[in-house]
Amino acid sequence: MDRRQALLTAFASAAALSMASRAVVAQANESHPSASANREVLESALHCARDGEICMAHCLESFSAGDSTLAECARSVAQLVPACTALAQLAALNSPRLAEFAHAAALICKDCEAQCRKHADHHDFCKNCADSCVSCIKACESLH
Repeated sequence: MDRRQALLTAFASAAALSMASRAVVAQANESHPSASANREVLESALHCARDGEICMAHCLESFSAGDSTLAECARSVAQLVPACTALAQLAALNSPRLAEFAHAAALICKDCEAQCRKHADHHDFCKNCADSCVSCIKACESLH
């Protein structure tokens, strides 16, 4: 995969996730008015998953170029994306287990933020992901 293909894939994934996130937020507000209490968690989790997808595409591009320095970053992001996606779904559903899951998701975000922060000075994708992790952690902690 060349750089152009990797970036197109990353942006297509981000666009799809963005459209899906808007639909989830709208549906949550319409069908579960109490879910608006979880809006910060829902939106920060979707934002974090989106930035994670973009960071992962950047990591894959680096791997294709023979650079494996982002391997630990990629491992942490690979855990982050599904955790944040599930967190957003639970927030939209106003799950009674949201706070418990948010605690675990915050730990995953902390791990990812630590890995991405190591590369933030050299890679904007990593910086954006790390910053999104911090926002998601704060939203998760607000539930306790």
